[in-house]
Amino acid sequence: MIYYSKFSWAIPSAFSSCLGNCIFEQGDVLYDSPVGYNSEQNHEKSLNYRIQIISPKRKTPTSQASDNNESTNLFPANWDSAVELALWDIKNGVKSIKRTKQGNLYYLLWKGDITYLDSENSPEIPVTWERLNRLIHDHKEYIEQKYLIDDAYAGFVLPFDPTNSLLVEKHSKIERYLDEDFDHQIVTLEPDNIFDNTEFLPTLKIKCYLTESKKVEGFRDRFKEALWPVRTNKNPKIKINGIEKDKTISNFILKQNSSGGNSFTINNHGLYFTAKRENLKTIRVTSFYHSKLPYPYRLHLEKAKELKKSVYKYLHNLSVDCPNHFFNAPNVRCSKVDLNLSEEEIEITTSGPTDHELIKLAKSSRGFGNYKSAHQEIEAYLLENDPKTIATEVPIWLESAEFSNYSGMFGSTKPLTGHIDVIRLENDGKVGIWDFKPDAYHEKRAKYQLFLYGLMFANRTGIPFKTIELGYFDTSDCFRVLVNKKSQTTLATILN
Repeated sequence: MIYYSKFSWAIPSAFSSCLGNCIFEQGDVLYDSPVGYNSEQNHEKSLNYRIQIISPKRKTPTSQASDNNESTNLFPANWDSAVELALWDIKNGVKSIKRTKQGNLYYLLWKGDITYLDSENSPEIPVTWERLNRLIHDHKEYIEQKYLIDDAYAGFVLPFDPTNSLLVEKHSKIERYLDEDFDHQIVTLEPDNIFDNTEFLPTLKIKCYLTESKKVEGFRDRFKEALWPVRTNKNPKIKINGIEKDKTISNFILKQNSSGGNSFTINNHGLYFTAKRENLKTIRVTSFYHSKLPYPYRLHLEKAKELKKSVYKYLHNLSVDCPNHFFNAPNVRCSKVDLNLSEEEIEITTSGPTDHELIKLAKSSRGFGNYKSAHQEIEAYLLENDPKTIATEVPIWLESAEFSNYSGMFGSTKPLTGHIDVIRLENDGKVGIWDFKPDAYHEKRAKYQLFLYGLMFANRTGIPFKTIELGYFDTSDCFRVLVNKKSQTTLATILN
């Protein structure tokens, strides 16, 4: 039988969920010595105390993970909850009934002091894994200096607790994903040895996943893929004027004011570090390889600060949080999807051709830099010469569980992916999403592609769709994409 080493009482690993959730229930029996759990030994000479829980009544086990794989953190929620128990003082032959709190019982088992059961107040909750993760980030430089060996070295540092089912599953999944592609080593640390004057949960550890592979971004991708939330909600909802509605495309575009945006970031799970230092230039370039093709994502760091917070956060975090596995696995491409809008209340039209400053800028970009394609030439030129252009080649995606009618619209449940050529901050404060099309005048499908870019961008960032301007251009023409509610005539035609 395995016992948790830092507890004064003998707590077998069978009680892991009780410790992880800070909840002992009716029928649980605890001893201050391992011999109490051995029916063949004489307990009387070796035991001092025995505890049997009277209440609360035993409930169905509760998962520590919610639908999006985020912790519901039952430990602090249960800390001050009531517990009634029978305490046997075996040496003195005395039995007493104690009514206390789960946190007091936890401290007794940990520290060994019986007086915790008589205290009216719960002791302070020790540091749990969420706060430990923040401490790791606060001491980033120390962690990097201690474990950064050479230029080909990368690592991911994150909390671990064998009594927390969410963390156990998280680490198990990480190790499965890493074993497929990367030679790595795992170093386990005690947080008490790193952070002074802080009392941590006695089961809490720090795990460091380390590699000497030069594929440091590929190493990071394995963690993102392992940690990416699995969305299982088959009927997502949004609130419209305080009323919960199905999250259809029409409801989202025509009636939604704002949404939560994309919640995943790898920093919420741990600290990823690499010997490769970021070059603090005005324009940050991140080279993505999606489906074996290069996509240089460029972000103007200074101009991006003018954007709304949620938009800035999305663009800024893309370099580390982009789910590259969506782009490299079978997916649905925005530029090729057959879009089914028959059940939607929206229609997509174009306005133009019209004169626009992007036409002149596109003409001026000819011969700019040493780029292999007109796309990259124009994008690089705009970032450096157009005060409104914020980012180029921006990865964007959508998952099937994010909209209730996803499969009906796209004919698939695979992720929808794309790359936005140009993102601008327009004069009226709208976010401009623009695509360069070499023969814009004869484009037939561009309006659907731009519509999907806008849909995905609004969903990722949480900004209202109506605050986004859509369009495509070349060196001669510019067209705007308009998304409106279907007219009654159009609806009647569809119904008939």
